[in-house]
Amino acid sequence: PRENLMPPGFRVKTFGTPAPAGPRSRFIVSDGVAWVSVFIEKIGADQPGVTSRSEGLVQMGTTAAFTASAAGHRITVVGDVPATTVKAIAAAVQPE
Repeated sequence: PRENLMPPGFRVKTFGTPAPAGPRSRFIVSDGVAWVSVFIEKIGADQPGVTSRSEGLVQMGTTAAFTASAAGHRITVVGDVPATTVKAIAAAVQPE
């Protein structure tokens, strides 16, 4: 993610490794109080179900999840933060 586009105070804390089943990665961003998981998976022709999944915001209690597509990737951000924060973090992710 481009840290200069992250919400104030949020920084990348850890990086995950690609899952053996496919081109996925996970990392965590935090402001020191809240921890937010970011999942990125490449959308390919060999993954027809990925492109048909819904995108948008889901809020359950204090947990917000936001899913969007960018540059051939599906980005999902989940955390106990306001909806505007998960959306801003998703917008800061720039898949390579």
